[in-house]
Amino acid sequence: MEDKKSKKALVWLRRDLRLTDHAPLYKACCDAGQVFLVFVFDKGILKDLAAKDRRVSFIWQSLMAMKAVLGSKSCSLMILTGDPKEVIPMAAAKLAASCVFAAEDYEPSTIMRDKLVGDELVKLGVGFELLKDSVIFHKNEIVKPDGSPYKVFTPYKRAWLSKFEQLKMSSYKPNLTRLSAWPKATGLTSLTDIEQIGFQLSPSDEPVGESGAKARLKSFLPEISKYHLQRDFPSIRGTSNLSVHLRFGTISVRELVKIAASGSDDGKDIWLSELIWREFYKMILYTSPWVVTGAFKKGFDRLRWGGKDLWFKRWVQGETGY
Repeated sequence: MEDKKSKKALVWLRRDLRLTDHAPLYKACCDAGQVFLVFVFDKGILKDLAAKDRRVSFIWQSLMAMKAVLGSKSCSLMILTGDPKEVIPMAAAKLAASCVFAAEDYEPSTIMRDKLVGDELVKLGVGFELLKDSVIFHKNEIVKPDGSPYKVFTPYKRAWLSKFEQLKMSSYKPNLTRLSAWPKATGLTSLTDIEQIGFQLSPSDEPVGESGAKARLKSFLPEISKYHLQRDFPSIRGTSNLSVHLRFGTISVRELVKIAASGSDDGKDIWLSELIWREFYKMILYTSPWVVTGAFKKGFDRLRWGGKDLWFKRWVQGETGY
């Protein structure tokens, strides 16, 4: 039986660009004595993006922020580019990793990608463990009494809240002392400049990384009690401005839900409802994958829009008269 201290685990970062309250990283640090981090810029996705795509900039800068936080352990994070279906098995093999850990994803394309990665890892004798990390409830955890998925939000929310009342939600605190520098023997070299993937940094006022998410949260908390009154007015900074941070996992959804569910407050209640909406749509995406390219109710795919381009332009320019 392999000694735990000698076991190597690879954590494949995707939409979870943080080091705290991180389920896959926590599990890896529990299971192995040496833990390595990798992020792969997927060339299949990058090829369709503009050179100054702000999402790529946000990801890159958040990875750089993570390296800065890691300090002397920054060499535990390898940044690569290519096809993950090839890169992840290759990296795991070079490391002689016993298992790859990653946060579960729910889009049809990413589910297929993970299946193919898992198939390749199996051939190599490497484990592949996907863990729930970006949501409180996933897949079929919230369903109707007959086991079918909800199609309407309000009953889904009631079921979500009922199950949440029974949940003992944990925080995951990885033992970062387990992080290890990538051995030179792997022959892999981490990217050091965003231009190496054909992109340029796009200027943005959005703070990046975990510290950026914490700053956004800190500025929102004094206003949270007014969230229900201010959130629908673009001229007011009445929302949390945490969407991009949830999107790329620079903050844990568990941390936000704990805040939203604490105490009785109209603002917190509505914010929690919005976080539940996020999970509702992830459930819809998982159970009804055709929504990526078509209508949720398939009959609406046959609906023909009878409008005019001029009407659309006036709507874009705010000249509809309403």
